[in-house]
Amino acid sequence: MLKKGEEVYARIIVADDSEDICRLLKRALEKDGHSVTVMYDTRALDEKLCSQAELIILDVMMPGEDGVAACARIRSFTDCPILFLTAKGEDEDVLYGLGAGGDDYLTKPFSLPQLRARVEAHLRREQRVPVYRFVSGRIHFDLQAKRVYVKEEELPLTKSEYQLCEMFARHPGLVYTRQQILEEIFGYDSDSSEAAVREHIENLRAKLAAFGASPVETVWGDRIQMECRKGVSLIRILIQYMFLCGFTACLIAVSFWIGLNLLVNKALHILQMPGNGWRRKRRNV
Repeated sequence: MLKKGEEVYARIIVADDSEDICRLLKRALEKDGHSVTVMYDTRALDEKLCSQAELIILDVMMPGEDGVAACARIRSFTDCPILFLTAKGEDEDVLYGLGAGGDDYLTKPFSLPQLRARVEAHLRREQRVPVYRFVSGRIHFDLQAKRVYVKEEELPLTKSEYQLCEMFARHPGLVYTRQQILEEIFGYDSDSSEAAVREHIENLRAKLAAFGASPVETVWGDRIQMECRKGVSLIRILIQYMFLCGFTACLIAVSFWIGLNLLVNKALHILQMPGNGWRRKRRNV
């Protein structure tokens, strides 16, 4: 991938059975400086071709092998972002595509400026490559290669699943809503839904569980947290919260008792002062 100024120039594959759409996308993306390869049959997507691509745009409804099946097949030898174009906008169709390894989707008819913006956003994320690793519990992250290992075995994650896993691992114990995850991973202007986030999380959870790791948990119905370091759980958080509340209550009680004693002592002192009517009455008696 080449960079020039703020723009990213990449090798992109467009697979769609519509010649008009292929021609439109090729012209638009090449205008942005990208190298675009067009194909009308997803069965031509082989390992050699996909390994050289930095982003793939797939039409879902394709003759022969459809886009979702192609995505599931090529995911074994490419981890580049895959963007679906689909005329089906129902949640179950989107979840099916994301579950097969897709990273994003646009429904037809789509906005060409929005598609170009999505492409640039995914490519910019590819450029954010840290040059170090970090370990969180049993999970090891190679941030340069964007790979995750559990017990020295590589975890086969899609781009979006990796981003989720890294986000959770960088903030262990922090609880996210699905809306926060949606904005963090896909951006504020994404067409992705909370249902898509749920599907990515379930896929990530299943893959981690297959390797004997279960750090991602849902708490209070719709909030998600991951603890990879010390296993901070909801129960532990509640215990800490109750301890803090109890400690605060004790401080308040002690402060109240000290203040009340001071007031009583002050009142007694005033009543015992010379010239006080109460003392005069006692003398007369």
